[in-house]
Amino acid sequence: MLQLKFKLVGASQPTKALQEVIRYAIRPAAQSGAQVFYTEVRANVSQLGTKTGNLKNSIYQKFVPEESNATKATYHISWRKSGGDKKNGLAAAQHGYLVEYGHVQRYEIVLKTKGKYAGRWIPLVRPEMWGTPRPKRRSSQAVKDAYFLPRRNGPVQWLGAAFLRNAAASQNMIALRTAQQIINRRIQAAK
Repeated sequence: MLQLKFKLVGASQPTKALQEVIRYAIRPAAQSGAQVFYTEVRANVSQLGTKTGNLKNSIYQKFVPEESNATKATYHISWRKSGGDKKNGLAAAQHGYLVEYGHVQRYEIVLKTKGKYAGRWIPLVRPEMWGTPRPKRRSSQAVKDAYFLPRRNGPVQWLGAAFLRNAAASQNMIALRTAQQIINRRIQAAK
């Protein structure tokens, strides 16, 4: 989270006009800081390499009016987990969490090219389980192991590639300076 706090030097109490200038500069300043993070997150995802490009295309920044007010503007930068619309260029990346934090892959997987699941990686089903209902998400590990085809060489641990957390850590000061510059420009223009 990026927070800006300003101390006005040279004035014990800012004038009403200056308070209004700052109030109207808060959202553009917050957006400029959010843009720094957004650009860095997309750059981090690009460096990972892509199979389908869905993760990069699912990155978004959004103004959140419910968490904003006259003295605070909130933007969320994340990846779209569901609800993608390929016609409008909006991808969904359900796997974003797996990339960011890592995961264990227990089963053989395949990229579907046709049908309902086209463009998605899905686990292979054991031949003897074809035609039977898929296990529920909260089913026990034993039920899932009996249904899906295990990896030939056993489970593999995929380490996370913290594309979102690294952007926040590396760009915090740059975003802060960018937002401060917007506020300062607005104050200078008002004088």
